[in-house]
Amino acid sequence: MRSPYLLSVPIALSCITAMLATDLYLPAVPDLYRTLGGAPSDGQYTLASCIAGFSAGQLFVGPLGDRYSKRKIMIVSLMIFAGASLLCALADTMGMLIALRGVQGFASAAGVALAPAMVRELGDDQTTVKLIGFINSIQAVVPALAPAAGVWLVAAYGWKATFFMISAAALLVAFVFALMPSRPSPHPGKLDSPLVTYMKLLTSRRFIAYTLGHGFGIGALMTFIFAAPYLMTNLFGRDMDSFVWMQAFLIGSFIISSNLGAPFVKRVGMPTAIVCGSLVQLGGGLALLGLVALNPAPSTAMLVMAMIPVNVGLGLRAGATFASAMSHANGPPGSTGALMIFIVSLVMSIGTAIVAPFLHLGAWTVGFAVVAQLVLSLAALIYAVGPGVLVRPQPKPAVQSA
Repeated sequence: MRSPYLLSVPIALSCITAMLATDLYLPAVPDLYRTLGGAPSDGQYTLASCIAGFSAGQLFVGPLGDRYSKRKIMIVSLMIFAGASLLCALADTMGMLIALRGVQGFASAAGVALAPAMVRELGDDQTTVKLIGFINSIQAVVPALAPAAGVWLVAAYGWKATFFMISAAALLVAFVFALMPSRPSPHPGKLDSPLVTYMKLLTSRRFIAYTLGHGFGIGALMTFIFAAPYLMTNLFGRDMDSFVWMQAFLIGSFIISSNLGAPFVKRVGMPTAIVCGSLVQLGGGLALLGLVALNPAPSTAMLVMAMIPVNVGLGLRAGATFASAMSHANGPPGSTGALMIFIVSLVMSIGTAIVAPFLHLGAWTVGFAVVAQLVLSLAALIYAVGPGVLVRPQPKPAVQSA
């Protein structure tokens, strides 16, 4: 039997391909409006529209994964994603690019939407936590390396080159899936309609609480990451190299903590690991807010020190939160994973869109948005695991014999 780690590599590659649509393209955002026209905030909207399209795609592809071959769905979606990326390179106005980015995001959905169900099929909760840490470690390299590659591509060949590279990567991953051996199509028996399935999932309160807690935690981090290029270049007067170095340190901390997540969960249990990770994240968010409130243009090193706990806390609890959400769902795995990713992505998109018009006011707007989302994340996860996890059990009094 093949190792679950080996079987999870193609899943990680499919997720990485979707990530390139933001991480490789990110360095082009600050100056894009000067080329295509529009306002500085329009660059942020190209990020938000991609995430929104990606979110909508989850709901479409999830039920397909419950009924048909996930491998074939992956191949078709990756090919469409490659075509949409080429169309983005042909855009000649900001409005057109924003619209096409939504299509690109929608086409990339399958790579991530089906990942939860595919990982879940490889083992039990402990295996899932380990594989999530492993996949996160692979994926985490992308935000560290892709922006650096994006800086070089934009400088050497212009912003269009990022989309050509994304298209080539999507075709390559589609080829990898085509080489994989076919697996029997699922035989789910009777399945409810997608609408009924999603309605049932939405009534699973603990599933929704876990998902929202996970979404706000990731959303807080991505709100900072998506705003960082603008902050670095337009407000702090630095170049994109500062952003790339910051990403390298933050991603390194996330990789380490992701791999420590499984032993941490084994030692303290899932509920405690989830809450502790959330508290660490919130501590980092408060440090960031205090830093940017006291210093409108803090050094890159200080930003890294403030944001490392946000990454570490997420890494420690990501696998446990993911596994707990899937365990408390009331639906088939494909639709469950898709709805979970949809909610997480929607939270990220909303956070990015809300902050975008206020970035010119200062970095404190980003710090405030990060803390607000981390407070919501902690509240949702405490509700999900139950308040009893915060109370140390008291020893039972000894029973005296007569």
